[in-house]
Amino acid sequence: MRTTEIFNRLMTAIILASIVVGVIFSFSSAIFDTLILIVAMLCTWEWIRLASSHRKRFIESLLVGAMLALIIGLIFTPVVLPYLLAAAMIWWASLGIMLIRHRSVFSSASWRPHVSHAWILILPAAAGLGGLYRLGEEGPWYVLTLLLIVWATDTFAYVVGRSVGSHPLAASISPAKTVEGAVGGIIGAVLVGFVCLASFPIPNENTTIFWFCLFLLTSGFGIVGDLAESAYKRFSGVKDTGRLLPGHGGMLDRMDSVLSACPVFVAGIFYTLGQGS
Repeated sequence: MRTTEIFNRLMTAIILASIVVGVIFSFSSAIFDTLILIVAMLCTWEWIRLASSHRKRFIESLLVGAMLALIIGLIFTPVVLPYLLAAAMIWWASLGIMLIRHRSVFSSASWRPHVSHAWILILPAAAGLGGLYRLGEEGPWYVLTLLLIVWATDTFAYVVGRSVGSHPLAASISPAKTVEGAVGGIIGAVLVGFVCLASFPIPNENTTIFWFCLFLLTSGFGIVGDLAESAYKRFSGVKDTGRLLPGHGGMLDRMDSVLSACPVFVAGIFYTLGQGS
């Protein structure tokens, strides 16, 4: 990676992190919801663009508008959220099992149609973040913990993979990703999760094993989302989902792991607070 690319990537990351943290700790649901809606619309637009070989702009615009309306409605209709989270977790878990047991299916173009409609999974993630943020004074800290776990997974996976990685995780999808990197990413994410638990003002009334499992699953689901998006980009013949973020590609390139990790984390937190029933 050239020096200019590294600089662009670093500066973009710093700016994005500053905006996200600033919005989270504005302690304003309206401001946070606005950010979620903008990010969700951009991710939906990019995902549908990959699925549309003829770039049907009008239909894309309608779908993005529909996504916007659905998210607004669901954020203010929390009774629906548990069902959305459950459906999303089942989909992502099934995808993870396919990855482990039938890796060759990811190199087949027959898998693409199933993922081309998966942009709908942006919906439970967006609604889940909105619900998580509204969990009282601890809400913003829960959101930050989720993001730090996802970012830690990516960072530790990259560092460990580059240092000692030798066994491809899914060579047909992303040759650079390794088993060692994935394990390192999960371990790093679990450690960061416990640091957040000890440092942030969030309730800690569950057992250590519960939090360990929640952090591990959140990180693991994040890896599945990252691989799913990599597979879809490979089938579509593109490197990035867009050019919005210098050095990072599109918004979806940055949010893929969050989309898959969010449902399991939010469900776990709702369970701890007795709000998942």
